[in-house]
Amino acid sequence: MRGFLISAGAVLSLVTATANGAVVFSNLGPGDSYNSSSGLSVAQNFTVGGSFFPSSGGFIDSVDLGLNYNSFVIPNGGTASVALYSDASNSPGTLIESLSSAFATAPANGTGAGTVSSTSSTHSILSTGTRYWIVLSAGPGNDLSWKTTTQSDTNRAATKHATDAWIVGFSNDAFRVNATLPEPTMMAPLLLGTMLMRRSRRR
Repeated sequence: MRGFLISAGAVLSLVTATANGAVVFSNLGPGDSYNSSSGLSVAQNFTVGGSFFPSSGGFIDSVDLGLNYNSFVIPNGGTASVALYSDASNSPGTLIESLSSAFATAPANGTGAGTVSSTSSTHSILSTGTRYWIVLSAGPGNDLSWKTTTQSDTNRAATKHATDAWIVGFSNDAFRVNATLPEPTMMAPLLLGTMLMRRSRRR
């Protein structure tokens, strides 16, 4: 196994027939709506995660968040981040990848629907039946509100302060996960390639 290196991009290049832009999870309402009057605060030292099970296995492309802002300095140098995490005992576990986001498109709090898109550059593999977390954090000066869904959703949100443990059990945040779906016959070798990649990185 020495010298064996494979990236998600290389694995993705093996897929010759795909259905681009498929939605593998969404609890957004009609017209990308959500509960504009209720949400979990995301600010310095306050991090929020929303959980989901992808309906199909594939490569994550982007996430659309039902996100508003209260105090917003990102265009002037403030920071915030969106990331994909694995699950650890029904709470966010290990970072899988960070996604890029255009937070300047977030609407003001309470103004209604509007989503912020976060895109993947590494296109990590999502497996059907596996719980994942989308985690949102913000830096100094930013006070974001990740709105809750108005749809029926048994998944739950989690929040944490600084280095405290995650607190799970809130109504889930509103978001959509988009992915590229390979042909069914490709999923087994792709998952094998991903496991070999992770194994080689641990060595």
